[in-house]
Formats: sequence, structure tokens, C-alpha cells
Amino acid sequence: MKFSLVQAINILASKNTAEIRGQMKKSGLFNYRDGLLLELLNSEVQTTDLMQSLNQISLEAIAGSSKLRDVKTIENLLAKIIESEDPLLQKSFLEIFQNQLCKSPDNLKYIGKLFEDQKFVGIVTTKPLNEIEEYIKSSQIKDVEKITKLAKGQNGLRRTQQAKDMNERSQRRNKVYTELTKEKTAQQNIIADYNVTYP
Repeated sequence: MKFSLVQAINILASKNTAEIRGQMKKSGLFNYRDGLLLELLNSEVQTTDLMQSLNQISLEAIAGSSKLRDVKTIENLLAKIIESEDPLLQKSFLEIFQNQLCKSPDNLKYIGKLFEDQKFVGIVTTKPLNEIEEYIKSSQIKDVEKITKLAKGQNGLRRTQQAKDMNERSQRRNKVYTELTKEKTAQQNIIADYNVTYP
């Protein structure tokens, strides 16, 4: 659903004039799309199909954005590249990481600061999966454990925020439902009074 919404917004933008795109930007549609993309990249439930689909669309809008770094998407993808037991998913994560996110100079600087081992930075940002795994096995990279802990910590924060958001939505829904019920009851009372007064 989220990916379909992203595609729909991108198609609307590509098939319309600069004026319409300006209106889309003004209405917050592009911010909404970028938020959905970040949610998809950081989701704990991911499939090979979803990640391959994400790899087919341009992530340029969020790749250079500070939001991507603020929510630890880079650490999250690195942890998945390192820890995932599904080779196809690992490959998809790596393709997104190298082909989309590492094109941003700001992201490359950020990745350089994450690791003390700069040789590993060069490998993880440019080399195939087998070379990355080989280097991790042959070298004791303390930073790898730090990255996975950061990613897990951020995922925990994300789950807490999602639960909070769901609770707030539920409370708003209940409030609206209560108000609608009161209004409906008031209208039914008016109709009942009218029927008694003017039988």
C-alpha cells in the first residue's frame, strides 16, 4: 500500500506540469512520499520484492536529506546487509545502499565517521557482498557491533513511536465517534419530540 502511494505520487509528478508539481509540493505530497519511503526502508518487515521495487525507483529526494541520517536509515541498512540471513535480501539492501544512498557526498562523509576502519568504509560502499563478508570475517571490526546496536536501538524507538501514534489515532477516532453518537442521539430526540408534539 505504502509503495503504491509512493508510485502514484511519482507518476502524478512526472505526468504533470511544473505548476501542478508546485501545488503538489505546497500541499505536502512530496514530504508525505519521502516519509513513506523512509518508513519502507526502515521497516522491520521487508520482502525481496519490496526491496527490489524500491531499488527500481529514484531515492534521490531522500538520499541527500538529513532526515535519512537523523532516523538512522544508513545504520539500519548496514545492519541488514551484515546480519540478514537471506542472500537475496542482503543483495537488495546492498544495491540500495551503494547505488542510491552512497551517491550523496553527505552520506559518504557520514559513513566515514561511523567507522574507524576506513578500509572497511571503502569496501562496504563499493564492493560486492562476498568481499564485504570476507573482510568482516578476516578483520575484527568493533564498529560493526556498534552499528547493529544503533540500528536495533533506533528500531525500538520507532516501535515505541508507532505504538504512541496508533494510540493517539485511536483516541481521536473514539472522540469523533463519541461526538457523532451524541449528535445522532440529540437529532433522534428532536425527531421524537416533534412526533409527540405534532402527531
